Amino acid sequence: MNEMELLLKEVETVLSDNPRTHVKFEMDDNTNELGMLYFQTFEMFDLYQKFPEALLIDATYCVNKKQMPLYCLMCQDGDGHGRIVAYAIVWNESYLRIQSILTTFKEKNYCGNLRSMVMDKDLTEIKVVKEVFPDLPVIICKFHVLKAFKKETSRISCMQTREEACSLLQKIVLASSSDVYDQLYADLRTTLRSSPEFLAYYDRKLARCA
Repeated sequence: MNEMELLLKEVETVLSDNPRTHVKFEMDDNTNELGMLYFQTFEMFDLYQKFPEALLIDATYCVNKKQMPLYCLMCQDGDGHGRIVAYAIVWNESYLRIQSILTTFKEKNYCGNLRSMVMDKDLTEIKVVKEVFPDLPVIICKFHVLKAFKKETSRISCMQTREEACSLLQKIVLASSSDVYDQLYADLRTTLRSSPEFLAYYDRKLARCA
């Protein structure tokens, strides 16, 4: 058996043992290789229905010998922990493949209670979300937001101002309410009154999303 036949045999075994598992194959037209494999057990499906408000998507690498990216779709449980609700292996990270993942997830799961999508700063992923879930706000994960802040604040010449700004920005990312955010944002504007370039960057990129 070749690799594809072995994979199909394994999927057939899984489906035989767990008939409510969701599996979808797509072949790549150019390479005749596996383009996308979507996999979701009933337990994953049920978990998402229990915690449907936010969907997190992230890719990991070097987990198979063909080096195909593995996408993990997660919800956040009542303890704030990420829980896997679907897997997808794709030939590449193209618009078409990511679209297939999210379209399949939308077809297989009731998404009427979905309120936000959390992801990294990948523009292709964001573009796909805006197509598949046009009314859904996209939330960039904290790591990438703080990374962008660190890069931009490094241009502030005054060390004390830079350190105060970094402290406020970390608090802004963790703001627990609109009122807390508004106060922190006012403090940020006061702190950076001598750094209009950063304030312009913040207002252009982030304030409108808060």
